Amino acid sequence: MYLAGRLEKDPSVGWYEGEIGFFDFYIIPLARKLETCGIFGVSSSEYLGYAENNRMEWVTKGTELVEGYLQRFYAEHETEIGQEVAPSRDAVDDTDVKESQVILEDSLSILLSNVMEC
Repeated sequence: MYLAGRLEKDPSVGWYEGEIGFFDFYIIPLARKLETCGIFGVSSSEYLGYAENNRMEWVTKGTELVEGYLQRFYAEHETEIGQEVAPSRDAVDDTDVKESQVILEDSLSILLSNVMEC
């Protein structure tokens, strides 16, 4: 949408920081609420730990992940958008990316599917 001119701001700018904010102001507070409600019993504290661990993983790997996503995007769409691929840094392994996405999606799914019962 940005490259098509339908957005003023490049969404990749601030992507890394935005995800940290998402953890800090949505995911982790939600996990704390679930722990307080005790909806999952003793497992509730595990979900909070997973959310905090996922945040820490994003802090350590997020910049590289975003860069890898952008490099792949520009490489795949170079002809369409008439831009050169961004200068290459060490590429992020697709396995790491998929593994991080699965962990995050699983944690979020568990938290969101049960929050309404609290």
